Order: sequence, then C-alpha cells, then structure tokens
Amino acid sequence: MTIQPHDFSRPPSLHPETRANLVQWLTRSNSQLAEVIAGLGLQVEIHLDDCITAWPLDCLQAWSEKVTAFRVKLANVSSLSAIALPSPLAQVLVGALLGEQPAEWPEERELTPAEQSIGEFFISTIVNSLVESWAGDAPIGLQPDEAEPNLRRTKIFKFKAPFIVCSSTIKTSIGSGQWSWILPHEFLIELFGPVRTPEPTTIVSAREQLEALARDMTTQISVRLGTVQLTAPQLAELRVGDLVVLNQKTSEPLRAMVSGRPRYLGWPGRVGSRQAFELASEGPRRDRSAENATEALATASR
Repeated sequence: MTIQPHDFSRPPSLHPETRANLVQWLTRSNSQLAEVIAGLGLQVEIHLDDCITAWPLDCLQAWSEKVTAFRVKLANVSSLSAIALPSPLAQVLVGALLGEQPAEWPEERELTPAEQSIGEFFISTIVNSLVESWAGDAPIGLQPDEAEPNLRRTKIFKFKAPFIVCSSTIKTSIGSGQWSWILPHEFLIELFGPVRTPEPTTIVSAREQLEALARDMTTQISVRLGTVQLTAPQLAELRVGDLVVLNQKTSEPLRAMVSGRPRYLGWPGRVGSRQAFELASEGPRRDRSAENATEALATASR
C-alpha cells in the first residue's frame, strides 16, 4: 500500500451524499435553463462541470474584474451566495435577449449600464431555473439580490471558511463560457440538512456481527494414534486380525492436529461409551519466521 501525504492546504471535500444531491439538482436546472434560452432564440448546450470546495481568497482572485456577478440570497440564511458570468458569455446572452446574433465570440470588456440591467434579468432566469428544478418537499426561498460590483474584492464571504463553487459550461455555436454559483456551507445545511454520521450503535452492531461470525466458525481437530511404515509385500499380506505395531510409545503423549499442524499434546481416554482425548499441554508451535525463510530459500533455489 502506498501512503499518500495529506495536503492540509486544500479545503475539506464535500460529503458524497451532499455532493450527489447538489449535482442532481444543478443538472436538472441546467436542462431547464437551456430550454429557456432556446426560447429566446439562442440554441445552447449546458452541462455541469463540477461542484468543488475552495478557499475564497484563492478562488476569487482567478476571476476578472470585468465579470458580471449578482448576489443571491436564501430564506432563513444570513449568508449570501453569488452567481457569476464572464464578460464574453454575458455579452452573448444579453445579445440573444436583444435579438442580436454575433458572428464570433466577443472580447472581454465592461458591460454598459443597459447591458448590466439585461444581465440582471438573465441572472433572475438562472435563479428561477434553480427554484423550479428543486425536488425537495418544501419550496426554497432562493432569489437574486443586488449586483456585486467587484467579485474579486467582495466582502460577502468569510475568507477563513471554504465555500462551494459549482461551475457549468454554456456552449453556443460561436464559443463557450462558464457560469458559476458560489455558495457558503450554510446554504447546503439549509437545503439538504446536516450531514448524517453513523450512530455509535451501528459500529457496535457491526462489531457484534463480526464476533458472532467468529464464534460460529468451526475448525477440525484430529488426534493421530501413530504411524508405521510397511513395504509393499507386507502391505499386501495384511489380513484381518493382524497386529500392527505403531511407532508411538505408550509412555509418550499423542499429538492433536489443528489444520494439519501439531497444536496440543495429551492422552487418550474414554468418556462413557465414547473415546476422548485429555489435553495435557500445548504442543511445539512452528516458527513462522523460520518457515518464511525456508520458503524463500526454496523459491530462490528453483
């Protein structure tokens, strides 16, 4: 087994159950969002890339200052999340709402106030897709808030606590870009509840099952009265009633064998109408290190 050193600079990963719920939800939301955008006259393909944990300081610095971002709030949670669109992708989506069809992928630039206003409408569309694709028993109070003027220098996240980044790719006929939802762990707790850990009784129960399994296992013990070597002619001349003298002296204890190995020494006897064997002592155990050395020597000599 190879031991991999743990990188303590990386944030803790999402719990598998929480991540699975998040991935399923966002996958449904992306499918619905693609249908909405198609209704605006722009055919797109949207797929979820990943949901990961990250440190805010490291993650936010990767975003451009020209990114379009809006805060998103969740009912009963004081913390805020953010939905971000890179400038080129925002320009393409805003253009689709205005009935424009650019021939090539645009370069990064600041959005005009009018484009920023239309971009807010598109962020609302993303949030609505998230709300409508939610499969929980109770509805969620997810809604867009005000624009985030500078995502790189935002103050809405705790920089000593990791957050979750869910990135999805929107592919168009002229290019593709990612939209991202950046949310704190408080959102996940409100949405999916706290992560359930195994109860101590479950661990005890598993241990009891292993102990019960060990108790039910059986091992055969055999007691050999003795051995004798006969030549082939002697063996051929044996008849019923012949007396065969064994190599076992009556003054020496018999050996009890466990899995073909000598384990105990004792004496034959009788209990009622049945033969018995009285344990007198433990027999000599074979040295496993010596066995391994002998096996290795035999392998090397082949």
